[in-house]
Amino acid sequence: MSSVNVYTGWPDEPLDDESPLFDCPPDADATFGADLGYAGQYGALKAGCENAVVQAVGQERAVVLRPGVILGPNEYVGRLTWWLTRAARGGQLLAPGPAERP
Repeated sequence: MSSVNVYTGWPDEPLDDESPLFDCPPDADATFGADLGYAGQYGALKAGCENAVVQAVGQERAVVLRPGVILGPNEYVGRLTWWLTRAARGGQLLAPGPAERP
């Protein structure tokens, strides 16, 4: 499991499977990419993790998934829990999408 952060254009550019990735060796240490700022360093190190997986098991046995955000019951950022708590209160709720769509 990786992240869309491995793409150099994230979050400013549309992405597809051919979008450029950060270049990071599979054996990089925690200081790699420090000059890229927090998000860039995170993305570069995630790309290094992908490279380490491929190096360890081979391209033919590796599957790399790059979701945007994964949230669950123990997430600490507040995105999912805030919306669930707000929806549970009931009443009108401002949300993207057509108003006629439940």
